[in-house]
Amino acid sequence: MVNRLVEKLEEVDKKLDIWIKAGSRRPHTHTTEDGSLPKKMLPQCIFCHGQHTANSCSVYTTSEARWARLGVLNACRHCGSVHHLPSKCSKRARKCWTCGDAHLSAMCVSTNTAAHVAESSTSVYTAQSSMSNASTTTHH
Repeated sequence: MVNRLVEKLEEVDKKLDIWIKAGSRRPHTHTTEDGSLPKKMLPQCIFCHGQHTANSCSVYTTSEARWARLGVLNACRHCGSVHHLPSKCSKRARKCWTCGDAHLSAMCVSTNTAAHVAESSTSVYTAQSSMSNASTTTHH
């Protein structure tokens, strides 16, 4: 058994030597059609497939809509992938930034409910109105 282990280590050592001498680096898996590297990897929303993060999705704005969309896509609640079940996800230990539960932060009921989204919109509108009123007030 020790001899097999030593042989295997020698094989790995030879491959590493060849790899190092050739100056090879691990090949990039993300390339453009012409084979070059993209300037920047753009995020892709798991809900609407737009070029923004899932947290910034303006199509599926509430937690309820996002959970429903995940169900329609039959996607993993931990990472959003449609290629495996949640029980097989390598990111099962990932926790929500807001509540600490095992789901994507973009799915969180605590921050993405219809009431919370409406409240946020109202407070932004109120803040913008206050700012515009303050800027139109003349000082004598």
